[in-house]
Amino acid sequence: MAQKKIVVVWGNIPTYISRSIEEILVTGKYQILVIEQVPSNYSNQIFRFNLDNENLEYVNMTLHHYDRVKVEQKLNEFLPDLLIAPLTIKDDFAEIVKCAHRNGCITIGCTDHYFKGLTKEWKRYLRMRFRSFSHFDFFWVPGYRALTTLITYGFQRKMIFSGLYSCDSKTFQSIGKSRSYDHSSWPRKFIFVGNYSSLKGIDTLVKAYQIYKNKSRCAWSLITVGYGEMEELLNNEKGIVNMGGKKQSEIANLMMESGCFILPSRSDHWPLVIHEASSSGLPILASSSCGNVVELVQENFNGFIFEPDDYRSLANYMLRIEEVGNEMGERSSNLAKRLDSTNWIRVVSQVLETE
Repeated sequence: MAQKKIVVVWGNIPTYISRSIEEILVTGKYQILVIEQVPSNYSNQIFRFNLDNENLEYVNMTLHHYDRVKVEQKLNEFLPDLLIAPLTIKDDFAEIVKCAHRNGCITIGCTDHYFKGLTKEWKRYLRMRFRSFSHFDFFWVPGYRALTTLITYGFQRKMIFSGLYSCDSKTFQSIGKSRSYDHSSWPRKFIFVGNYSSLKGIDTLVKAYQIYKNKSRCAWSLITVGYGEMEELLNNEKGIVNMGGKKQSEIANLMMESGCFILPSRSDHWPLVIHEASSSGLPILASSSCGNVVELVQENFNGFIFEPDDYRSLANYMLRIEEVGNEMGERSSNLAKRLDSTNWIRVVSQVLETE
């Protein structure tokens, strides 16, 4: 059977997407052309792909610049059966989607946006409806909130796939499997991973930790990983250990050494770090503004959900975790297995092998 051909068009492919692409390549059933526009240094990005794989071809539009004629010529030579791209794409990338769609290629538009009931979101929808939506045959979302948003916008359920995002499941699930869930040996550390910004609720976290310390008989430490404009809030705060920015492998090690993950975001469509933490066997304390709490956090089962800015509730949940963190962590590990990087294989095969 001849190999099917896939084009992935993306602005700056994050590691978790490149992992999913690698999973597809491992099957040997598909050839993949990646067209990417990397805003940062090329040499620091290209290592994400194994360019020795004969079934992978990589084009960086930042280096080669955008030439509509050359790109269309490349697509005509490659003759893709399927194109995958974000819904929110720039004009140059939109032309690539249009070209593939005109040539009969199946197109999937990806989005993690979810509807919050704001007027500006309807305006955004109207712009995208005429600019992007009409060029896609299917849509792909990470989970329930983005799914219901597209349905609200009038799209049929059969046109929408879920499971777009996954952490590096092999790395983080191995932590969850190897962890001891005995209460006596459970790590007495909270961990936060993200930008030190108002959007991520770092100020809410610090306030909650201050209250928690005053109430706890033997307070856990708080490990923070990241960087940002509100870093000064963490300085000289007893019990808080600011680790700064870390690589994924280092974050994985820190999660292994921690006993609970916290993310008090004010707005966060799909924070992948929650999947990393739950896969690592950590209970989750997250705000309701984190889009993936629907899939990854069950109240009083593997964690707790609180409203953004509600630092008092967060402090109380931190106290609860001292007693039940190990039990909730084991449940988190099992719950997280519903999502993994093989979801891309499932969707691609469903689209291409049933056409």
